[in-house]
Amino acid sequence: MQGRRSAVVVELSGDQREELERIVRSRTVPPGLVRRVQAVLAIANGMTFREAMKAVDMSDKHLRKWCRRYLEEGMSG
Repeated sequence: MQGRRSAVVVELSGDQREELERIVRSRTVPPGLVRRVQAVLAIANGMTFREAMKAVDMSDKHLRKWCRRYLEEGMSG
């Protein structure tokens, strides 16, 4: 039996993906921001929320919050 489908779906353009991947590789970006970007990328790459939670060590509540915030506000969020 499969779990329920998430209402939060992250689809990135090529430019958006490049920008997020650049942030992850950067050595000058604060670690908290890198972790949030990794969370968004994990969902955009097709991971389930459960898999992404384990990969970035983030609670479901926070993972969903950062994905929704990125979708609504982009990088400024």
